[in-house]
Amino acid sequence: PRLCVLSETERECSGQVSVHWQANLSVSACLFQEGQPQPLKCWQQMAAGDHILDARTNRSVRFYLATIDGKVLVDGWFEVLQQQTTRRKRRNPWSFY
Repeated sequence: PRLCVLSETERECSGQVSVHWQANLSVSACLFQEGQPQPLKCWQQMAAGDHILDARTNRSVRFYLATIDGKVLVDGWFEVLQQQTTRRKRRNPWSFY
């Protein structure tokens, strides 16, 4: 999934995030989660890759695939939205004068 919608009572999303990438040429690259210095997974001279990770977060997270020298090849977001219910004031559609 690329999107998680939290109800008013839920505090965080949890589940599996599946990442799949494919390139025209073989490349050495690593998958990163923004804000984390260590890669989640690395591939050496591959033209495609897959990775499944267990996610638990209360905010949107950016994942990106970068080469060994730090060039970002592609990125994507796992979005977290908080469902908010709004209470409308009930009003009678008519009035007495």
